Amino acid sequence: MKVKVKVSKYLTPEQRSKFYQKKNSRLAGRLIKLLKAILS
Repeated sequence: MKVKVKVSKYLTPEQRSKFYQKKNSRLAGRLIKLLKAILS
């Protein structure tokens, strides 16, 4: 986590938002997989 926070300091706001969008979509994908596994 600490490394990622440092990295985000050097990114422009645009790059940062893209970076976090990627992270969030990955997390969302995991959550959806978990939900599907539970429901099926």
